Amino acid sequence: ERAQIAMEQASARATKLRTGVGETVSQKSFQATAAASAGGAVFLGAGGGAAGLATGAALGAASGLPLALFTFGLSIPIGSAVGSGLGLLLGGTVGGAAGFVGAGAVGYGAYTKRDEISAAAANCRAKTMEAYEIAKQRAATCAASGRAKAVEVTGLVRQRVLASKALAQEKAAAAKQVATARATAAKAKAVEFVSDRTVQVTAASAAGGAAVVGAGGAAAGLATGGVVGAAVGLVPALFTFGLSIPVCAMVGGAFGPPPGA
Repeated sequence: ERAQIAMEQASARATKLRTGVGETVSQKSFQATAAASAGGAVFLGAGGGAAGLATGAALGAASGLPLALFTFGLSIPIGSAVGSGLGLLLGGTVGGAAGFVGAGAVGYGAYTKRDEISAAAANCRAKTMEAYEIAKQRAATCAASGRAKAVEVTGLVRQRVLASKALAQEKAAAAKQVATARATAAKAKAVEFVSDRTVQVTAASAAGGAAVVGAGGAAAGLATGGVVGAAVGLVPALFTFGLSIPVCAMVGGAFGPPPGA
């Protein structure tokens, strides 16, 4: 009877434990914590194992150095192998435990604070979108203002160009009228001057006098230049057998008429 009662109590306790474990496992917080713990244990355990392997191999080889003379150098690789094995075991254990606990705590905290984290992320997105819209509106406003300013400046430049063109045309027309009037006046004065009988008589007398006196001066210059040239040619006549006289006379006769005329 006592055995049956003990068996019933043990069965009840096992059922209660199984129910509690099932409830715990079915909780999202436990699942998130377990997943984070497993990931942290794998990640840090692998890193700790690799670090322990390298460190243990180095320490094991260093510990085998003093015995190398007595073991013909075999103590170095043996010490390195033993040290690497111990380092791998110790580093993996420590890293896995640290990763399990730390990542589990982080995962549990992240799960329990998921609402706050989601709200913060949503707030950040809202702030980002708000800043983007403000920047977009300001850019559009600046672009519209820039286009308006460009149109205004273009209109002002066009007005000034048209005004300058009109002023230049006006000045050119006035200058043309003044030049035409002056040319007409000069032409009239020239015609009046030429048609004057006194001017005509004077011009004819001047032309006749220039022809007569110029001809006489040219003849005198020819004669004088010939005589002077012959006189110059007398000096070298002894050395040129008399040829310098007619040559110098010809040269003097050629240079005499222009000054005489």
